[in-house]
Amino acid sequence: TEVAKSLQASKLIFFTRGQRIVDSMRGNVVATLQLRDATEIVQHGRENPELLSDDVAREVFLNLEWLVQALKSGTRRGHLIDPRRGALLQELYTTDGSGTMVSLDLYDGIRLANSGDVTGILQLIEPLVEKGLLRRRSKYEVENACNNQEMFVWKRDDKTI
Repeated sequence: TEVAKSLQASKLIFFTRGQRIVDSMRGNVVATLQLRDATEIVQHGRENPELLSDDVAREVFLNLEWLVQALKSGTRRGHLIDPRRGALLQELYTTDGSGTMVSLDLYDGIRLANSGDVTGILQLIEPLVEKGLLRRRSKYEVENACNNQEMFVWKRDDKTI
């Protein structure tokens, strides 16, 4: 954590011993967490030490706690990855990754579009305009729609998809 802070690292990666963070309600592996959610998990673990009674859970909790500290110190993302073959490459070079990523901001989600999204929206709809599926819109029209909260974008890693 201190090294990441000193280097002003954009990512910090911890390898687990195969453990993963799982949503116990749904039974799914948690692929992404925002800093506020990871902070709540860490706080919950501190308030309920019985949840960390075995070494495996304690180790994942400690790694998550270190990621939270790193993100609060300026690191943009942290990753918990199991050590299976190819997991690091999958985590870093694929859209969905292989482990759990904790991000400082919204990594993946739908939000209201703003004027900064206009170029991305126009690029995204251009192939559909060319096929005749959508009508061409001017930059002015799209910007007005964004300012009037009439458009949403799905962002992943700061890219409109």
